Amino acid sequence: MSEKNQTSYSKYVSGMKHLLNLFYGTRDLNSSYRKHLDHKIQGYIEAGIISDLIKKEELQKIIDAEHYSIFKMTRKERREKLNLSTKSPEIDWSIYDVPTIERK
Repeated sequence: MSEKNQTSYSKYVSGMKHLLNLFYGTRDLNSSYRKHLDHKIQGYIEAGIISDLIKKEELQKIIDAEHYSIFKMTRKERREKLNLSTKSPEIDWSIYDVPTIERK
């Protein structure tokens, strides 16, 4: 890789890590800011691949490494943890089977 390509690659990886840190640092998983960052990251990924700066496999390694450095768990482990914590208790809706005018 030439020096110019190496510099471009380094800048690209640095920018990607910065975006990932912003993205993973957003606490509200459903915020419009996080969605904006998600779209920005997707565009950044596509730009890197189209311009032949980086391969998908290299990007995935960077994403996985940044995720692990922030959360100290893999993406799969975090996904499972979030799924467990977001499941709400079973709600008994049968009390609403009786019309409101008959409820006490």
